Amino acid sequence: HLIEPTGGILPAGKEILLITSTVFDPTLHSFMNLNDTLIVIYHDATTGSGNFSNHDGSNQQKTLSISFSTPMGCADQVTYNRSLLVEQDRVTQGGENGAFVSFTPNGIATYDNLGCQGLGGTLSIEIESNLMEVCGGETLNLTATVNGSTNPIIWQSANGTFGTPNGNTNTFAVDNNITTPFYIYGGVESTCNDTIYDSLLINIPVSNLNFSVLGDSICFGKDSILLIANNADTYSWTNNQNNIIIQNDSLYISQPGTYQLVGSSNCFTDTLTFTFENFDNQAPIGVIADLFLCDNDEVVELAASTCLNCTYNWINGSTSDTTSLAPINYNGSVTVSKTNECGSASDVFSYGLKEINALFDVLDSVGCATFTPTFFNQTFGDTLNATYNWDFGNGTTSNEPNTSYELANTYTVMLTASNGFCTSSFSRDLEVENCILFTEAKIPNVFSPNNDNINDNFFIETINGKNLEGTIYNRWGRKVKELNGLDATWDGGKSSAGTYYYIISVTFLDDTVKEYKGHLQLVK
Repeated sequence: HLIEPTGGILPAGKEILLITSTVFDPTLHSFMNLNDTLIVIYHDATTGSGNFSNHDGSNQQKTLSISFSTPMGCADQVTYNRSLLVEQDRVTQGGENGAFVSFTPNGIATYDNLGCQGLGGTLSIEIESNLMEVCGGETLNLTATVNGSTNPIIWQSANGTFGTPNGNTNTFAVDNNITTPFYIYGGVESTCNDTIYDSLLINIPVSNLNFSVLGDSICFGKDSILLIANNADTYSWTNNQNNIIIQNDSLYISQPGTYQLVGSSNCFTDTLTFTFENFDNQAPIGVIADLFLCDNDEVVELAASTCLNCTYNWINGSTSDTTSLAPINYNGSVTVSKTNECGSASDVFSYGLKEINALFDVLDSVGCATFTPTFFNQTFGDTLNATYNWDFGNGTTSNEPNTSYELANTYTVMLTASNGFCTSSFSRDLEVENCILFTEAKIPNVFSPNNDNINDNFFIETINGKNLEGTIYNRWGRKVKELNGLDATWDGGKSSAGTYYYIISVTFLDDTVKEYKGHLQLVK
């Protein structure tokens, strides 16, 4: 029998006869040898003429396509050249009835003509594999079951190697590094010299590791939530210390933190990392530090710790998570209570004035270089545990008010005071003048290096000196010692007792230079 599909649904495992012409004449086709029931699909007459075009001499490509609404994405199409259709002699290209085109699974067309004849007998092929999912590199065991033909099997696939070319049982070595699903085809030639195929879709498992969360609210220390993993064969859960918690598809969480799920299958291992940040749903206590101000004109802005679904009640009447207090000049505290379905809690916020004001005075604000002023730290306010930093304007800083100015200039001195909450700075200028200096060098004329700690070294004392250079000679004019710097000395070394001569140049703070010449007596 030839029947149309009931309700537009193709029954599984049935042979399908697709008639692609609206002018199909069953009287021209004999189905006397039909020993099976075929499902027949007719071309929709409302769309015009048939889809299969006869030979007309034109080099025209024709495409036939078929698709299904269920399942979505199941479709195929083939293309043939109508000028290549052949007559019944199977050689001459022409337009006689009976011309047909046969397609391989990859869409390669061959052209033939057996005249007009109906289908006869039952021809079917079904291929099976021991594996329907692979990762690459496996060997599949294939079996072909054929009814209605003893012709050899035609195996085809572009993604591996068959063990034999056409056996009913076969092996297939899958290529390595397979990344997409592929087909294996098994075909058999009918008595009409065309070939029918069966196909197997071999899938590549793709990671779709995920987990679902059961429960959307948790009170810290009271409840837990359940996580259920999906789409892998084995599972492992770890915490943020990389310690394995459990190795199955579910996990109960009762602590906030970062967790990791590792799922493995035949072809993949995947990892999901996730964090429960706002895990505790109750009202936390004592998370806001006390607030201290540095200026009694400031407005106190207080913010309570937030919690899920909390309501707030400040002692001053505010019901939001923040509140403001008027400018203050005293110390105090304010209380806020927080409530949600997990409980209630309260926080007490202390506040106070921690103002500090840096201030200093100087005994003399004008002096002559070299000038060593005397500073008086007069910082006031909350100076308990205060720290101070002096910037003297001459390139030096210190925690103590001690410095000297050697050059005439105007210097800005800044004091910065801090008590750990507030910081204040104060500055003023100093005038250092280049006054007329008394300059002199006191040079001894005798010394005795006998280790009695009395006049053991030859040393030159300067008044307002800045640098000293000199040379000591013996009585034959030979240099025995060079002196460099204001602290230069001579202990006599290995020189013998006697008279020595010196030439000494001293540079003073006013940049004047004086040269001194004379003799000295070394006594041993």
